[in-house]
Amino acid sequence: MSPERLQRIHESVQRHIDAGEICGAVTLVARQGRAVHFEAHGLMDLESKKPMERDTIFRLASITKPVTGVAVLMLVEEGKVRLSDPVSKFIPSLKDPKVAVARPPGPARPPGQPPAEPQHYPIPADREITIT
Repeated sequence: MSPERLQRIHESVQRHIDAGEICGAVTLVARQGRAVHFEAHGLMDLESKKPMERDTIFRLASITKPVTGVAVLMLVEEGKVRLSDPVSKFIPSLKDPKVAVARPPGPARPPGQPPAEPQHYPIPADREITIT
């Protein structure tokens, strides 16, 4: 493992903290069953300015995306998937996707009445859905 590349993790997380997108994070990289990078970044509580700790417990509403993301990255690493691959390569029913387009609004409604709900119609998408 390259120490320079592992340092990029800190730099990347710090950019998100500096941009106000997150207040803190804990990052871990393991190789062959050993932690080669384990770092707390930023704050766990903005009001008290309490720093993030490596053993901070996070409440996760959904773990599906991180698990799926790791699985896809493992397949990329093995050369079985490219991030630019169309999803339909693996799920054929997702070929030729359509997108919803709002119809132009109808005639003006009398004052005091809420606007009409927009109507939508499907059109072919410009491109297929990709892994990324």
